[in-house]
Amino acid sequence: MNTPDAATTARPRYLLFSVDTEPDDPEWKGLDEGPWRHENLRGLPELQTRLNRLGVKATYLITHSVAQSGGLEETLSGELASGTCEAGTHFHPGDTPPFPKGPGAPAHCDNILKVPTGLLEEKFAALHAMISARFGAPGVHRAGAWAMDRRVTALLAAHGYKVDSSVTPGVSWKRNGRPDYLGAPMRAYPMGMGDPAVAGDAGILEVPVSIWSPRRWHGTWAGALVGDLLTMPLAARDTLPVRIVRALRPRPPQWLRPAFGDAQSMAAMIPWFEAQGCDYLHVMCHSNELWPGSSPYAKTREDLDSFYRRLEEILRGALDQGYTPVTLSAYARARRNAAVRS
Repeated sequence: MNTPDAATTARPRYLLFSVDTEPDDPEWKGLDEGPWRHENLRGLPELQTRLNRLGVKATYLITHSVAQSGGLEETLSGELASGTCEAGTHFHPGDTPPFPKGPGAPAHCDNILKVPTGLLEEKFAALHAMISARFGAPGVHRAGAWAMDRRVTALLAAHGYKVDSSVTPGVSWKRNGRPDYLGAPMRAYPMGMGDPAVAGDAGILEVPVSIWSPRRWHGTWAGALVGDLLTMPLAARDTLPVRIVRALRPRPPQWLRPAFGDAQSMAAMIPWFEAQGCDYLHVMCHSNELWPGSSPYAKTREDLDSFYRRLEEILRGALDQGYTPVTLSAYARARRNAAVRS
């Protein structure tokens, strides 16, 4: 990756860190009504302790079964009250009631795009109510598996959300029946009521995870045909076809995601984002990457220690360069305040 020199600027720069809190992987996938396991939540106190030492503020995006389990409330209650983190919603419909049964009932599905609209609305309402009851009214959302569409945008607007973080710029998920974000902006933008990858006036700020992408595939025949294979993260898969694709494809988009990003590559992205006019760095992980055996990324304690070394290196690097740690909601407020002053 060619990294331009960092632009010299006096404007504020922000450090964001978000955590998708989910059941253990892979027990919950493809199931309805569970049983879900949440052993990985035992890793969150260590994460929060490490973040507190650095002064980094997390946004925890929470699924229905995680909230219902009660395993997160004890960890976060004091932190939420002190303002060191915030809670938002993470909408996995396969994890969220109701689960219709009987003749003619919709088949179980965790892909937002394939859930019938009426059922989608019921599920979202149930998730919003659960998060509100356990953690207070949420204002931040991320769609499960990055699968966002206009129906969810409308639900966010109707429920008072101000921030979404579901778009993955430069990445296509079409092979999995999910959206193509190859042309989405790589910095925060006001989301529209139509295509979530296009700016508009829905009253919701889209704050993508920081992903560097060369944009070589957007609008091309290769992007239309195999853009997903060229851009999807494949680090968790180890079949022979996947290994071949990884070996042969050009360098894919690089994420600020320590589960599969090495520290040197992530650090090299910082000046590139600055040169593009981005006023934030947005690092993310999943809760099931924080407990040995809960995901393909952390099979052992040694894997987890390596993860934390990479995470803390990128966070410290951003802090050393003057980035201010904030939650996603605080970042959106800072942008609104700046717009009013200008």
